[in-house]
Amino acid sequence: MGRIAALVISCTMLCTGCVVTAHPDRIPPVRDAGPASFSGTAVLVQSVEQDASPYPILTSTGVDVGFVADRKAWSRQTAEALAGELARRGAQIRTTAPLKLGVAVTSIALPQTGKNNQFTVNVRITASSGWSKDYQGSAEAVTGMFETVDGMSHRLSGIVLSQAIRAMLEDPEFVGQLRKR
Repeated sequence: MGRIAALVISCTMLCTGCVVTAHPDRIPPVRDAGPASFSGTAVLVQSVEQDASPYPILTSTGVDVGFVADRKAWSRQTAEALAGELARRGAQIRTTAPLKLGVAVTSIALPQTGKNNQFTVNVRITASSGWSKDYQGSAEAVTGMFETVDGMSHRLSGIVLSQAIRAMLEDPEFVGQLRKR
C-alpha cells in the first residue's frame, strides 16, 4: 500500500510539473536616460492593473513553460520605480497632482533563443489627459551553472521593467506629457 501511495504522489508531481512565479526582486535604477530634470512637474504615478490572478508567461510560440506572474504586483512595482525615477529627476510626486499616470503591465512573454532566456514585457501608460502609449522592455541572460531558474526569473524580471522605464524616459511623447503641466 505504501508503494502505491508513493507511486501516485511521484506520478502526480511529474504530470503537474513545476510552476515558477516570476517577480522582480528589485528594479535597477535607470542611468543616463531621458531628461536630467523634471523640475516643476507634479505628477501622481499609480498602478491601474486590477487582475492579480496568475498570468501564464508563454514563449513566443505560445507554449506554457511553467512561469506565471502577478501582473498587479508587477504593475505596482513598475509604478513605484517610475515614480522614483521621476522624483530623482526633480518631479514632485503628489496625490493632488494635476497629472496622473496609470501604469499597467499588459503582457509578459518568455521567448527562448537557444540557451538564452529572455523576458519581454509590455507596459501601458495612461495619462489623465487621455493620452496613452505602450512601452516594451526586454532583457536576456544565459542561465548559468550556479543560478537557479527561479533566481534568473527574478533578476530578469527586474531588468526588463527597468528597460521599459528607460524606453518611457527616452520617449519625447512621454517627456512632453510630463512637461505640459
